[in-house]
Amino acid sequence: MSYHLSKKISGSFDDATTKVKDALQQEGFGVISEIDLKEKFKEKLQVDFRNYKILGACNPKLAHHPYNRKPTSGLCCLAMCYCRNMKMAK
Repeated sequence: MSYHLSKKISGSFDDATTKVKDALQQEGFGVISEIDLKEKFKEKLQVDFRNYKILGACNPKLAHHPYNRKPTSGLCCLAMCYCRNMKMAK
């Protein structure tokens, strides 16, 4: 069973990431965190990695009720932006 939705987006990685953020905003979600795995892996492990960002998004209207009823619900929405089948520059 799959617990994700996928969408292939053409263009540069930065353009695709902007499109994802815009789409989230149109649905009432704000990006409240952004983790750049390429940057973190380079910083912490000194390894090259493909472009990959994890966007933490929240829609306060949707999140308020479950968190108010059960604070441990862990309701969360993550959007992953990454490149496939691309060679890394050395």
